Amino acid sequence: MKKWTIISFMVLLWTIPSSWALDGRKIIEIQRDRHEVESAQDHSVMLLIDKKGKRNVREIKRYGKKLENGLRRSMLVFTLPKDLKGTALLTWEIAPGEYKQWLCLPDKKSLQRISSHSNRTPFMGSDFTYEDMQPDTLDNYLFSSPDTQVLDGKECFVIDITPATREIGKKSAYGKRRVWIRKDIYFTVKIQFFDRRNNLLKTQTSHSLKNSHGTVWYAEKVLMDNHRKNHKTLMGVKTKQVNIDIADDFFTEKTILGGKHL
Repeated sequence: MKKWTIISFMVLLWTIPSSWALDGRKIIEIQRDRHEVESAQDHSVMLLIDKKGKRNVREIKRYGKKLENGLRRSMLVFTLPKDLKGTALLTWEIAPGEYKQWLCLPDKKSLQRISSHSNRTPFMGSDFTYEDMQPDTLDNYLFSSPDTQVLDGKECFVIDITPATREIGKKSAYGKRRVWIRKDIYFTVKIQFFDRRNNLLKTQTSHSLKNSHGTVWYAEKVLMDNHRKNHKTLMGVKTKQVNIDIADDFFTEKTILGGKHL
C-alpha cells in the first residue's frame, strides 16, 4: 500500500465521529450516567385531555431515591383535587429488574399491592401505565443499532428497544419502544410505544428542557399522546429539587398512612 494511501486512511479514521462506534445499549448507558441523581423531588401539574377537549387538572408530588445498595424507591402523591388528595403510588425496586408497587386510596387504611398483571393498566385515568412508572433494567431489553434523525433542529440517536425474552415481553404492554435521544445532551426527547403487532399506541414528547446542574437535564413539560384512545396527558413541573436529603424510611406504608407524604 502506498504511503499516501495509508495516511489518507488514518485521516479518515480520525475524522469519523466517535458516536459511530457506539451501539444502542452503550448510548442508553451514557444517557443514564449523565442524568443520574441520588434523589429528587418535584411538584407537578397533571392535565388530562379527552377526545372532546374536556380538561381535568390534578396536582402531584413525586419523590425518588437511590439506596446505598443501588436499588431505587419512588413515591407519587396526589395533592389536588380534594377527592384524590392523599392517593399515593409507592414503587420499590427489590432486585435489578424486579419491582413491587402499592396503591393507597384516601378512604383506605392500608396499601393495596399492585399485581404484575396490572402493569398495562392506566394509572388513575392518565395515559401512563403502572409499567411506565417503573425504571427500566437494561438487561431486560435488546437495543437496535442507532439511526440518526433531526428532531426540532437537533440531531438525535434513534434506537428501538424490545424485550430481551418472551417471558419479559409477556409482562409488558409494549412490543417495542422507539426512542429519540439528543446527541448533544443525551436526553430522551421522544418515545413511541408499539404493541406486539407493531401498531403505534402512543407517543411521549419532552418540551422546555432545563439544565439542573452539570450534565443533568429535565423536561418542564412531558406530553403523552394516546393515539388509540384519542386522549392526552400533560405533565408540567412547577418546582424541582435534586440530590436532597430524603430518609430511606420515607418510602414506607407508615409514612403514607401517617400523612407525612403530603
